[in-house]
Amino acid sequence: MNDYFSELNGILTKTWKTYLGNNPFFKLVLDGEIDRKLYALYLIETFHYTSHNTKNQAIVPRNIQISTPKNIQYMKYCLHHAFEECGHELMAYHDLKSIGVNLALEELPKPLAKTEELIQYLYKVSENGNPLQRLGYSYWAESSYKYFAPVISAIKDKLNLKNSNLTFLVAHGEIDDHHFKEIMDIMNSQITTEDDKESIKDVMIKSLEMTNSMLEDIYNLYQDVKSGENTNYKFLELMHA
Repeated sequence: MNDYFSELNGILTKTWKTYLGNNPFFKLVLDGEIDRKLYALYLIETFHYTSHNTKNQAIVPRNIQISTPKNIQYMKYCLHHAFEECGHELMAYHDLKSIGVNLALEELPKPLAKTEELIQYLYKVSENGNPLQRLGYSYWAESSYKYFAPVISAIKDKLNLKNSNLTFLVAHGEIDDHHFKEIMDIMNSQITTEDDKESIKDVMIKSLEMTNSMLEDIYNLYQDVKSGENTNYKFLELMHA
C-alpha cells in the first residue's frame, strides 16, 4: 500500500502545483489582490458543498452489498465520519458572518453551477459503483491544507484577518489532520483489488478537478460582481472594511 499512497500523493502534488499556478482564483489570492468580496464568495460556495458532505458520506453504506465483518467495518467508518462532518459547513457560515455578511442561512444565494456539479457528482459516486471510491474525495480533501497553506496565509495577511475569521480554513484543517490518518487506516484495511485502487484514484482526480472548476466559477462571478454586471450580491457592499 505504501507504493499506492506514494502514487496518490505524487498525483496530488503535481495537480495542486498546476492548479495553484494556473487557476485565476488562486493567482489573484497569491498575488495579494484578494478582497473581502472574493473571500465571501468563496465562503458561500464552501458552505453549499460542505453542507452535503455528511449526507453523501452517510449514504455510502447503501451501496455496500454484503454484510461481512470487513464491510461492517467500512459501514461504521462511513457513518462515523459522516457524524464527524456534520455541521462543518457552519464554520464557513460563521466566517462569512464574522466579516459582515449578515444573511440568514435561507437568504444565501443558491450554489453556482460548478458547485452544484460537484455536489451531484459526490452523491453519484456515493450511491453507485465501487463503494470505496468516495474515499478518493476524502483522501485529497482531508489532506489539502498542506497544499492550501500559502492560500490561507495570503487571505489572512492581505485581509488582516484573525483565525476567528478563518475557522473553516484553520480549525477545520486541524480536524482534517486526524481524519486523514483514519482514511489511510481504512484504505489499508479495505483495499483488496486493482478496481478498488483505480476507483479511488479516479474519484480523487475527478473531484479535485471539479473543485478547481468551482473556484474558477467563483473567480468569474467575482469579476461580474466587481464590474456591476451581476447585481445579486449587493449585500457584499455592507461588509466590514
